[in-house]
Amino acid sequence: SFNSEEELEEERRLLYVAVTRAKEKLFLTYPVSAFDRASGMVLCRPSRFLEELAPGLLEEWTIVPEAMG
Repeated sequence: SFNSEEELEEERRLLYVAVTRAKEKLFLTYPVSAFDRASGMVLCRPSRFLEELAPGLLEEWTIVPEAMG
């Protein structure tokens, strides 16, 4: 979607279609980090389109790793 406005709108439309198909609950997830061959590990972030939703519509959860030992 970085190439054109049309691709960006198509990406937004696909997310809308996927979200509106949910019947009762919808969980949107993303990896905290990912491996990029050029730069190694990189931090990830949620879809930019979630910022367009009304405040209070999403409930954010954070996974905290358990202590080993």
